[in-house]
Amino acid sequence: MTSEPENDADLREIYASCNASNLLHAHDESVRILQAMAARLSAEVPSNCHCVIASGSLGRFEWLPHSDADLIVVAQPHGDASDDALVFQNVWNCLQSLNLPKPLPDGVFGSAVTVNALTNSSTMGQVDEDVRVFGKRIQILLDGYPVMRRNAFHQLRIAILQRYGFRRNRPLEMIDVEALLHDLIRYHHSLHLHYRWWFRQRPDHWRSYNAKMLHSRTVMFAGLLFAMAESLAQLEDLDVFAGRLQHTPLERILRVAGPYRPAIVEAYDQHLAGMRQKGLPSDDAGNCLLSFGELENDAWYLQQLAFGRQLKDSLWQVIQDHRGDWPDDFLQSCLL
Repeated sequence: MTSEPENDADLREIYASCNASNLLHAHDESVRILQAMAARLSAEVPSNCHCVIASGSLGRFEWLPHSDADLIVVAQPHGDASDDALVFQNVWNCLQSLNLPKPLPDGVFGSAVTVNALTNSSTMGQVDEDVRVFGKRIQILLDGYPVMRRNAFHQLRIAILQRYGFRRNRPLEMIDVEALLHDLIRYHHSLHLHYRWWFRQRPDHWRSYNAKMLHSRTVMFAGLLFAMAESLAQLEDLDVFAGRLQHTPLERILRVAGPYRPAIVEAYDQHLAGMRQKGLPSDDAGNCLLSFGELENDAWYLQQLAFGRQLKDSLWQVIQDHRGDWPDDFLQSCLL
């Protein structure tokens, strides 16, 4: 049974030292829910399920009362689409008593995925790959945390990295990380476009999703990029790098942030405080009463923009401090 994160004591100590009460509370709520999930899934293991992985706010240990329960359900390699659908349904049936919000059926987390689909190297560079498979694969590396079958999850993560070209038993080089780096850039830009423009059709969601892009999405991408840069600089191999990914995205950053750690934690903690109070004026049908001009300029969003600038400024300072340590070709690839 999966319980608390492997790095739990260090993470809580960091939050406490920075008086980050919102991060502490979200962390402890995440642990409580993950423990409850693990208990139910271990009591009634869904058949043909390879592993269950928390992602999103749960995977980052940032659960808020209105957060979605983003789970990646991985089915065994054999079987067909109907089998995968049954595995997905069985997992959620096991968790029914927790009353967690199920993901949208057409979203990244709304279906199961097989081990084969996640590790299939023939889809490398395929722009029209199933977006739900692509999204799950990237999220496993960005913020995935095992809820059921920890060892299977760790082996799967290694296999995904090998699918991207990471080689074992030798120090990592740019050739190992290049494919993953470009997929990360593609995923980041896709999310940004989706949040910024597609959600104009949903003004009730636009403001909160764009606030997330400034904070949690920035942190999860920076966390993986910083882990890659540090492993390249330290001449670490695949297994050591995979060990870095056991930490949450924010902790991956804080481990290399030096004097900028307090500013990063403060900005992120204040972002979470704002996300607890993100209600919008609406009519009886729940439709947002604010125009886009009002959404972009109301006090709540402007405050989130300020926290986002503080976060990005601090992350940029971390990068500047590591110039000369982190490989130039890696940093230049992030820009291009």
